[in-house]
Amino acid sequence: MKITIVGLGSGDISSISLKAYRILTSSDNIFLRTENHPVVDSLVEDGMNYRSFDYIYDKSDDFESCYDEISNIIINESQSDDVVYAVPGHPCVAEKSVERLVRLSREKGIETEIISSTSFLDDMFVFLEFDPSKGFTLVDALDFNEKKIGLCNSLVFTQVYDRFIASELKLKLMDIIADDTDIIIFKAAGIKSLEKKISLKLYELDRYDFEFDHLSSVFVPFPYAEKNQSMSGFVETIEVLRGENGCPWDREQTRESLMPQFYEELDEFRDAVRNNDIDNIIEELGDLLLHIVLQAQIGKEEELFDIDDIINGINEKIIRRHPHVFGEEEAFTKEDVNIIWERIKKEEKLIK
Repeated sequence: MKITIVGLGSGDISSISLKAYRILTSSDNIFLRTENHPVVDSLVEDGMNYRSFDYIYDKSDDFESCYDEISNIIINESQSDDVVYAVPGHPCVAEKSVERLVRLSREKGIETEIISSTSFLDDMFVFLEFDPSKGFTLVDALDFNEKKIGLCNSLVFTQVYDRFIASELKLKLMDIIADDTDIIIFKAAGIKSLEKKISLKLYELDRYDFEFDHLSSVFVPFPYAEKNQSMSGFVETIEVLRGENGCPWDREQTRESLMPQFYEELDEFRDAVRNNDIDNIIEELGDLLLHIVLQAQIGKEEELFDIDDIINGINEKIIRRHPHVFGEEEAFTKEDVNIIWERIKKEEKLIK
């Protein structure tokens, strides 16, 4: 038996590929991830019969369990008959349920075929007059982690389907970029009767009178002003201080000249910890971080190492020395952990 995964296009019936249209209007066993899509009524008029998974969304507490249940139902159905699973847009663009279904199908040896249709991104590029070759990052607003995203190109946030999500997105973005950043809310790109876009400031995102729904997205065009709260912003600040037009004191520092102050800051941090002085702990940790970044900048100027080498080195070491977390080993007590740590430490020394 076979599972055929079909895209419903970006919203207009013309955005469905001919192959997808023929499958949707001639197959008997069709499941829609959601029937809340503009082309469904037209397809029904042309002969499509279907069952939707909207009832699973209504009863699920989270999307992960929802996608698990959808995948399991389709897998079970495919044991006795061919199945067509239809999703909005293009099946390979921002469709986690498809990722999960394809993975499970391969694990079980079930044949799958993906039939493309126009992605909402194609219509978005035209609607916003945006050239994708300039670079953009597509982000699910429900999974957005502001601490992990790279701020190097334009951002497109999908699934901004109500004012609450818009508010959460605004607050997260305001942690990393300027509050008055120019953004665009848009919806239904490519569906002429429904498409709409409004330009506004980031801080207005959840205040503006906009009817959010499942077709709503947010576009943050690059360049935008980053807040200097990120590690990269701080590294750039130190680079400027050490630069040609920077601070005379910072420019004169060497690896050796910084050491007495480093030990002084370490003592001050120790005192703050002993006194449980949270404000001073934060301040002294910042001073220690300043020394680390200064040392990294000196290493960069000498073309020996930079801050990325330091971060990547410690990250790789921590992962390597915790196989009970990131690998297959088991550790049930801190003694088990110490044994693993020392063993790997010895192995590393032998390699060096």
